Amino acid sequence: ADTSTWRFLAVGYDGFYTKISVDGGDFTTTSFSSSVYQGNSQLILAGRESGSNKFSGSLDEVAFWKGRCLTIEEVRAIYNGGTGLGYDSWT
Repeated sequence: ADTSTWRFLAVGYDGFYTKISVDGGDFTTTSFSSSVYQGNSQLILAGRESGSNKFSGSLDEVAFWKGRCLTIEEVRAIYNGGTGLGYDSWT
């Protein structure tokens, strides 16, 4: 995998579908009928250290929007703006 290029990923779950946008492109969706984990364990991003799916890259400026899924227009605004937006920007 190419680890020399930064990518902008936006991932969401609207209660029925997971949605993924790469570099502000259209959402790719897939149905998801299981519940999203709501326990109290630690959230680990890119933490797998062994096996064939080892993450070999970097994460920068991770953000979460609680309680809603961003629209593709909002994702594109963040991507095209180049500086990210705070949670309260979408209230």
